[in-house]
Amino acid sequence: MSKLPEQELLEYLENATETRRTIPKGSILRANDVELALLGYSVQLQKSNDALTAEIAERKRAERALQESQQQLRQLGQHTERIIEDERKRIARELHDQLGQNLMALRIDVLMMQAAAGERNSKVTATVHSALDNIDSMIKNVRTIINNLRPALLDLGLVATIEWQLKEFERRSGIVCALETDRNEFALDDARALAVLRILQESLNNVLRHARADRVDIRLHGDNSHLYLRVADNGVGDFPGCRRKANAFGLLGIQERVSAFGGEFMIETGKGKGLALTVALPLPAASGRQRQML
Repeated sequence: MSKLPEQELLEYLENATETRRTIPKGSILRANDVELALLGYSVQLQKSNDALTAEIAERKRAERALQESQQQLRQLGQHTERIIEDERKRIARELHDQLGQNLMALRIDVLMMQAAAGERNSKVTATVHSALDNIDSMIKNVRTIINNLRPALLDLGLVATIEWQLKEFERRSGIVCALETDRNEFALDDARALAVLRILQESLNNVLRHARADRVDIRLHGDNSHLYLRVADNGVGDFPGCRRKANAFGLLGIQERVSAFGGEFMIETGKGKGLALTVALPLPAASGRQRQML
């Protein structure tokens, strides 16, 4: 049918009689046969078109449902993260107000005991000194726990908090950390400052667990619209797609934190070339004074 010349096809359609006509290649068709064939093809084409339209509509519904599900999961993750941060803040406050103050009161009592005993009893003096050392160690551990839960240094600024975090990481891991920043401080709301700190902590944990690196370079800078954090190590690196690995929940967590603020997250890596993680967080609408600080 598709091989009929256009002119002969028009002639067939115009002729509604039972007259036979001879076409090229010796084939003979009736005009009404052509019309019936065209009608059959038209019906089949319409059915195929309807089926295709229904399939497209179903795929679109499935895509919308998937997008809505992903959005709900992201919102649930963000809500869970807020709950966790609030709980960390509450626990840190209670540790400071209860355990911290009790330890300080105990230390004062031991000092008063030492003053009352004087230096006449060397055994008591040695016991008091040992008790003071233990109390001081406990106070230091409590402060470390509080800072890990919710760094009080955040109240002093993001840069100061990051410097403290890097010193603690160097002390614990022996990995050299170098910080480069283009200003003394950044005007950020608490949510973004805490997100940057958590991203840095997770990045350092990944370096410690997987990178086998001996140096980490951190760059923190910004402009009028974004804050940028880059964490690069000189370790073994990884292959593209490392975020899809079963143990890559840390990187997925970073991506979710960045997505919550509409930011961008990029990984540069290669086998034996280390890994560089870059985060760009949009800044909130700032006042004129805040923009000048940036």
